[in-house]
Amino acid sequence: MTGICSQGKYLTFRHFRAKGNGLHKLYKTSVSDCATCPLKDSCTNPSTGTKVIRESAIKDIYRQMQQRVQSSKGRKMRKVRQGTVEPVLGTLVNFTGMKKVNTKGIAMANKCMIMAAVAYNLKKLLKLKPSPNKNSKTKPSGSLDNPFYNLITRFHRTTNAFIATLLPFNRNGQTTFWSFAR
Repeated sequence: MTGICSQGKYLTFRHFRAKGNGLHKLYKTSVSDCATCPLKDSCTNPSTGTKVIRESAIKDIYRQMQQRVQSSKGRKMRKVRQGTVEPVLGTLVNFTGMKKVNTKGIAMANKCMIMAAVAYNLKKLLKLKPSPNKNSKTKPSGSLDNPFYNLITRFHRTTNAFIATLLPFNRNGQTTFWSFAR
C-alpha cells in the first residue's frame, strides 16, 4: 500500500517497527516533498520534517475477519455464539471470580478453567428437576430407571475420573490436595 497525503504527495513503505505487542508498517514522505508544503507545521514530525503513517502489519487479516463476521454466515454464527458460549463465559467471569486466574503456567490455568466449568455445570445440573414418573410410587428415587438419577450418577463418575487425571498424586497414590470417592 502507498498512502497519499492531503496535498497529493506519496507516502511510501519504509520498514517494519515493533511497537508494544504489535508489528507496524511505517510509511513516510520524502523530506523534499514536505519542504514546500503549506501544512508542514501541522502534519510533519518537526525532528525529521516528514509525514509518517503507522499501520498495523496485520491490517489485511483484520479486514478479512471483519468481512467474514459481517457476512450472512458470520452473523448467524455470532448469534449462535451469543446464545451458547458468551453467557457461560460471562457467568464465569462475573459470578465465579474468573476475572483473574491466580496460577502459574498454562497447564494450571487450564485446570482452574476446567474446575470452574465443572462447578458451572454442577450448578446447572442441580437446577434440573426429575420428570414425574408414573411408577415413582413403586420405585425409590435412586432407582436405575430414574433418568435424573442416571444423569447425576454418570456425571459424578465422569467428573471424578476426569479430575483424577488432572491432579498430582503423592507416593501413596492419593491426591495431594483433594480426595473424592472412586
